Amino acid sequence: MSEGAERPARPPPPPPLQKEQQEATEQIDEVQNEIDRLNEQASEEILNVEQKYNKLRQPFFQKRSELIAQIPNLGVTTFVNHPQVSALLGEEDEEALHYLTRVEGTEFEDIKSGYRIDFYFDENPYFEKKVLSKEFHLNEGGDPSSKSTEIKWKSQKVQMS
Repeated sequence: MSEGAERPARPPPPPPLQKEQQEATEQIDEVQNEIDRLNEQASEEILNVEQKYNKLRQPFFQKRSELIAQIPNLGVTTFVNHPQVSALLGEEDEEALHYLTRVEGTEFEDIKSGYRIDFYFDENPYFEKKVLSKEFHLNEGGDPSSKSTEIKWKSQKVQMS
């Protein structure tokens, strides 16, 4: 600031809340706490309903899997024709997918925490395990993480991309 220039006046501090305003603010907090409790209760009940119906769907998922298994090369065809997945597949990946017999998704008991996808393969020249899994988790803070089955490559095959 240059000499002789006046400082701009600061606005006065806000007046203290009136007693009625303070009480209203406290009541707003109490009402919001009740809303939060109801939202939490609703979330729990919705989760229980989702889990109930997921169990009821299981026989239908099983029947669908059996019907899908009757269609030769459906797995490889699906992945090769998927716009995003196909861009990630190399020639050897596609060859290995010819041995894919089924894919199953399973939600964890607490479905808010994640799910697992199991890829079932016939005996093949690429890897030893017949089931490869990928798990997706959400921690309490909502941060995602994942883990996969370690692939044990057969010695005659080079690891695919």
